[in-house]
Amino acid sequence: MLPLYLQQLRKRGHSGVPSFVSGYGRFERKDTRVVSTKLEELDCFLVDIRHNPSNGKFEIYMDTDAGVTISACEQVSRYLNFYMENDPAFGDNYMLNVSSPGMENPFKVERQYLKNIGKTVELVLHSGVKKEGILKQYDGEKLTLQIALPVKVKGKKPELVEEEFTLEEIKSTKKKISF
Repeated sequence: MLPLYLQQLRKRGHSGVPSFVSGYGRFERKDTRVVSTKLEELDCFLVDIRHNPSNGKFEIYMDTDAGVTISACEQVSRYLNFYMENDPAFGDNYMLNVSSPGMENPFKVERQYLKNIGKTVELVLHSGVKKEGILKQYDGEKLTLQIALPVKVKGKKPELVEEEFTLEEIKSTKKKISF
């Protein structure tokens, strides 16, 4: 059974962890539990699993609240290689890549929203409108962004407003680097 927050995200059309449970190649529920168990040992969480059947490539995306280390990726990779080599369902022709989700990939799971509270994010709404601001709150149903309005008078500080968005309105959310 998927955790409640993952069921809620799936209902709203968010892809991610639930998607590989329902048909990403040879990974099945038991396999995802194996991945999640190892990640929990390392205080990490699973973001996504992607599988390309044409070349046998599996991509495992993991994250932590403190940031993914190369060491953690190596440990998970070694663990999964051993697991996959000893499970005949995977065969001999596969390639495994374990990494953080990266800045270019949208948030897939609730924990990504929670770890980015207080940071700048970019939303793309289903209407096509983009919104950028500081993620102030997230409750599983909606989020609040603090948005700086354009300055009308040179030299003045921008006015800050808070806008609330439901997850149904949001097509994607990504962390944004601000300089």
